[in-house]
Amino acid sequence: MKVLGKSIVVLGLSVLMTGCTPFNNVKMDELAETLNQENMGNEEVTLETENGTFTVFLSEGWREIDPAALNEEADISLENGRKTMYAVILSESSEDYEDFNTFKNAVDFHDWLDVTDESEQVINQNGWNGTRYFITAKTEGINLYYVYDIVESSAGHFAQKIAWTTRSKKNANGELLEEILDSIKDVSN
Repeated sequence: MKVLGKSIVVLGLSVLMTGCTPFNNVKMDELAETLNQENMGNEEVTLETENGTFTVFLSEGWREIDPAALNEEADISLENGRKTMYAVILSESSEDYEDFNTFKNAVDFHDWLDVTDESEQVINQNGWNGTRYFITAKTEGINLYYVYDIVESSAGHFAQKIAWTTRSKKNANGELLEEILDSIKDVSN
């Protein structure tokens, strides 16, 4: 069972731009490499994982990173470092659980998050059915805002689709977090 747990480490909460002057070629080269790696356009990408094939629409600033960078159990990890936003997808075969409720109970985020505010809504889109949670919480002393989907796909997966930012950026980034999660499709055969 893949559980997000405390293994999330919010990497790069801010990028320090100090020292990026024409006289510091190393810092300028690092900055140029980072900018080249970031997605500058809008594109749908197909991502092959051990558990299946997924597509995601990467809007400006989003990019795929090493899945284990944010969670060692993640199938997919995404980041938008400029806006301090991150997302992971943890998927499992529905064959491994008696039913969807068993899966939901196994991945209860209340076991690892210190939740201060929470609401939920039913979602049914892009082949996913389940519940979307809007959570304000503390993790290891950091105040964060999560959009957390616990869903099942029509392609035979149960998944946790999770996006987050710092609590101070909730108003600015909340809809963008929903957009990245909404764009994810399970296209496994």
